[in-house]
Amino acid sequence: MFCKHCGTEIQENAEYCINCGAKVKEEQTTTPPTDTYSNQQYTQPTNSNKINGMSIAGFILSFLGGVLGLVFSILGYNQAKREGTPTGLGLAGIIISVIMMTISVIVSFVYGAVFLELFYNGYYY
Repeated sequence: MFCKHCGTEIQENAEYCINCGAKVKEEQTTTPPTDTYSNQQYTQPTNSNKINGMSIAGFILSFLGGVLGLVFSILGYNQAKREGTPTGLGLAGIIISVIMMTISVIVSFVYGAVFLELFYNGYYY
């Protein structure tokens, strides 16, 4: 026998439904009711308006070219993924951090090479 309120299968001699607690009446059917919501799966709606502070901090810090921007962006991206909120800001922070760190390394090598060239030619003592 099935509960007419929630569709849960219950024992024939039960007075109350073990799932929803509704009182079981004699006119219960032996087939599950078709107008119940018991077999449908509901997902919690995502809150796309929620602000992810880690992603914002990572995005801003990523323009400074430091590792800190990369760390905050990765943390914000993972947090947004867990919460079901948009991950675009965290991903943008990761990409910009990697680009800025690469540019910093290239510029450091160029300035280092120029300094060494000038030093060995006697322009700096």
